[in-house]
Amino acid sequence: MDLKKYLLNSFLSVCSTIIFCNSCNNKHIAEEERDFYTQNTHKLPEYTPEELQQIVLINSPEVITGFRKKLKEKGTKWLTSGTEPKPYDLWSSYRENDLKGLEQLFPSLKNLFDAFGKLIKNPTEEHEEEVVAINKKLPTDDPKAAEALRTFAQNIINQKLTESLLAYQSFFQFVHYDDDDHVINNFHVTIKQLHANLAGWEKDGNLSGTKLWKNIIQKEKANLIKHSKEFQYSENKKAIEESLKIAERLAISPYCVSYKELKETLPHGLDKLKTILGEVHLKETADVDLLKRYCKLILSND
Repeated sequence: MDLKKYLLNSFLSVCSTIIFCNSCNNKHIAEEERDFYTQNTHKLPEYTPEELQQIVLINSPEVITGFRKKLKEKGTKWLTSGTEPKPYDLWSSYRENDLKGLEQLFPSLKNLFDAFGKLIKNPTEEHEEEVVAINKKLPTDDPKAAEALRTFAQNIINQKLTESLLAYQSFFQFVHYDDDDHVINNFHVTIKQLHANLAGWEKDGNLSGTKLWKNIIQKEKANLIKHSKEFQYSENKKAIEESLKIAERLAISPYCVSYKELKETLPHGLDKLKTILGEVHLKETADVDLLKRYCKLILSND
């Protein structure tokens, strides 16, 4: 090969390497930017199989003893006005409506649930010992049983929250937490309040969040695309649409969403929406003002 051809080939090789590396670098930066602008800071934690099993079953004698003592101390305080459902009725409704499928998959749970019902009705040491004894006999090493428990626990996060589940959880939290903490952690009250707020919003004749957002996009689309980083990503547009649809369902009923939708999907989309509305400095039209108030109405209950 003559010197000129050698030098030309060397030059082209170097140039192509630089271009290729620069292209890879730009692609990497673009992926990092996408991850940053689309990240969900409300992502629920991932549970191990053992943690999922503990969500469903109380397998520690110490935990059972602690629950029995708190139940004995605070159970009567639950019935303050005389209108509250009795603890055993809450447990029975929860068992019938939400645990029946698990009981069918895992028949040995029947004795445990029967004993736990006795403990809730009358929190004596004798009933506590019965729960502990039955709990020890459960075939937790059975792969099929363990898989059934894991599947059920995973479904809890993704299935619609029922009134019976939330009512029982409210009582359980009342027993488990200190009085002030219970007010903060009363999930059932939060959902019912959110439903009341959204139902009231629509009853007052206001447009839904979905309609307000569509109006704003139609009027300000060029401005949004030009100035908002968040709006450029399809993941964020989808997240916003999903969150606004969840809000519309909550306006109809408090028992129409899953835990994941309420604690992960809904706040994630609304956070992206709030960021976009703040980024682009939109003219304060009636639609923009209403949509900001709509987001605040929901997120204040988060």
